[in-house]
Amino acid sequence: MCEVQTEDLRDTVRRLRSFNHGVSHDLRGPLGALSGITRLAMHAIERSDTARAMQLLSTTALQTDALCGLVMALLAVAEGDRLPEERLDLREVVVEAIEHLALVGTAPLPHIRVAPLFFVRGSRVLLRQVFVNLLGNALKFTRERAVPVVEVDLGAPGTVVVRDNGIGFDASAACGLFEPFQRLHDAAHPGMGIGLSLVKRIVERHGGRVWAESAPGQGACFHFTLPAAE
Repeated sequence: MCEVQTEDLRDTVRRLRSFNHGVSHDLRGPLGALSGITRLAMHAIERSDTARAMQLLSTTALQTDALCGLVMALLAVAEGDRLPEERLDLREVVVEAIEHLALVGTAPLPHIRVAPLFFVRGSRVLLRQVFVNLLGNALKFTRERAVPVVEVDLGAPGTVVVRDNGIGFDASAACGLFEPFQRLHDAAHPGMGIGLSLVKRIVERHGGRVWAESAPGQGACFHFTLPAAE
């Protein structure tokens, strides 16, 4: 009995550690962007450009609200609470994720093709984070391509596919890809191995599953399912 309780405790500690690192991972980019926008607003005020300063501060307020929503939603996932639900057009959620990546990124985004998808019931902020993490990975690993290709497409019914023409990975490593702190690439492609574990957790909380297919040098396909809304 004691051994079982000890292992349960260790599992809880591992999950909490994973969650803490995950929150840090997903907040680092947006917080950096907020800092940059705030500095731009300060420079605009110094130049007496009130209109520009107000525009930047408005963006800061909206992004701060979005971050608060993300933190609350991630806490709900961690604690097993009921998630807030609404009927969502997944294509609109993808577009929001792309806008977020454009805001927090340091370089212009390549064109990301987004096909018509389907409607689901779920948490907008969490599903947006799924696409932020998957698209962020795709953009990172296509950076060296002369013509980066990143697509969000419809697979089998109720299945979304995020596809890229990046460096890919060995398919034998796909099973462990969604575990915390698992990394498949060297320091030339920085990361903590956290983003995909959060994707898995969020998708499963919405009643779906996620998996990946790839081969070295041949890009990657990430698939996930979600129950379609009526």
